[in-house]
Amino acid sequence: EADAIIMVHGAQMANSIFTVEGTMFVELGCRVFEFLGSKNYLNLIGGKYTMVQLCWRGETSEKDFCLDCTQEKDFTYSNFTMAQKTFDKILDDIVIAIDS
Repeated sequence: EADAIIMVHGAQMANSIFTVEGTMFVELGCRVFEFLGSKNYLNLIGGKYTMVQLCWRGETSEKDFCLDCTQEKDFTYSNFTMAQKTFDKILDDIVIAIDS
């Protein structure tokens, strides 16, 4: 049992079907195709969801809630970094969501 799961976007997200009701999911990826965040799917599993995606022009993870991606063309499989501030906000949001 997990209250929250933070993971990189990918096929492993399909395992979310086996989680307990109320689990909070945070999906990280430069480009995220929102399967897990579908309202119908979240209603089915009783989960909560947020995603963190690539920083757009003018944004950086130092000041914005986003990821700094390394590739310029195919963001689907790009590596990324994030500022400590972004990671701290993810954790803070999880605690708030679990407590509410």
